[in-house]
Amino acid sequence: SDELNTLYGPFVLKVTVASPGVEDVPVHLPAGDDWYDPRSGLLWRGGLNVRKETPMDGSAHFFVRRGAVLPQNESVSQLTTGLIEHTELALYPPKEGRKVCFNHYEDDGVTELSLGQYNCYSLTLTSSTVVVSNTASGLKPIQKGQRRHRLTLPEGFVFIENHAAAFAYDPDALTEDLVLSFEGCWKEGDGR
Repeated sequence: SDELNTLYGPFVLKVTVASPGVEDVPVHLPAGDDWYDPRSGLLWRGGLNVRKETPMDGSAHFFVRRGAVLPQNESVSQLTTGLIEHTELALYPPKEGRKVCFNHYEDDGVTELSLGQYNCYSLTLTSSTVVVSNTASGLKPIQKGQRRHRLTLPEGFVFIENHAAAFAYDPDALTEDLVLSFEGCWKEGDGR
C-alpha cells in the first residue's frame, strides 16, 4: 500500500480520498498482476502510477486484482448465519493459462467449522470458464429454492449459456458441478 491506498487482502486495493473537493488521486498499482477499476470498466497493468477519478457520490473507490473472486451481499448488515438468501460472486478472469481456486464458505454463525456445520462451494476460474462445485453440505437450506448465488463478470464479458454478464443458480440444488463458459475482452487503460 502507499500513503492513502490500502490493500484489503490480496484482491482489493482501496483508494482513499482524504480531502473534500478532490477530483482525482494518484494510485500506485502493485506490480505482478493487472488491476480492474469497476467504476470505469478499465483494466490497468500492475506497477503503474495512475490517476483515479474520485467523484464524491457515496460509493467506494477501489481496484480489483485480476483473478479475484469476491463474494458480495448488499442487504446484509449483520451476520447471524452464513446462509444468505442472495449472494453475488463477482468473477474477475485471470490471464490466459492461469487458474484460480476459491472456496466460498457458509456457516450457521454458532458452531465451530470443525463440527461440519457449514457449506463450501469451490470455484475454479480460468480466463474463459468457471466451475462451481458443492464440496460440503453441512447446513440445511432455509427453504429449498429460496436462495440464489449470482455469478457476475466484468464489463465486456458475457456467459455463453445465457449471453448475459450474470448467471444465477440455487446453491442448495447443486448436486453436480456447474460448468459455465464465458467470452469477452478487457477494456484497457492507457499505459499498457
